[in-house]
Amino acid sequence: GFEFSFYGTGATITLSNIKSSTSSGSDRAYLNGYVDGVRQDYVTPAYEPTDDLIINGADPHTFVLAKDLEEGQHTIKVIKRSGSMYNSVTIDNIYIHQSENAQILEKPTAPERKIAVFGDSISEGMGILNGGGLPMNEDPTLSYASLAADAFGAEVSDAVAEGGIGVTKCSKTYTMGEVFDYVDYHNLGTEADNALYAFDSDPD
Repeated sequence: GFEFSFYGTGATITLSNIKSSTSSGSDRAYLNGYVDGVRQDYVTPAYEPTDDLIINGADPHTFVLAKDLEEGQHTIKVIKRSGSMYNSVTIDNIYIHQSENAQILEKPTAPERKIAVFGDSISEGMGILNGGGLPMNEDPTLSYASLAADAFGAEVSDAVAEGGIGVTKCSKTYTMGEVFDYVDYHNLGTEADNALYAFDSDPD
């Protein structure tokens, strides 16, 4: 996802789906939108009633993320719900609604506390909405990872999750230990392993 602050009364964004799965029901990218920290309800034309931002196919999609706000400083955050195995989304442009002083501001300050999460479909929030293994039913913002980060005022700095993956064994041709540096089961406790967790300050 992404987040930006701006001065103005609203913002419009154009996004493109640069990789789309051919699986039935998996060709759409689903995103959540937030304005000043509040989840917004959006209507995506040509789709069933939903509060999601939906991108289907490779054509650019333009969304009004916020409008008619009180002129001033605001923050918009967009989180992609559907996993990268289904699709990838790029930002084509951002337009701040007309105001004499409309502009993009310095990026919001990220929380100092960081949380790294690795896991399977539970960690990525698969099926958390209506069950089933399709992107429309996936929402990592409702998974334990995001809820824990919110509870501790932290940022999920690394989120590596894939349905069916295991730490040392699984039905896939690779394991979590091979794709995420911080999970090296065979070197636990070694000097090389400990070096990965060298913190600049004592943890809270």
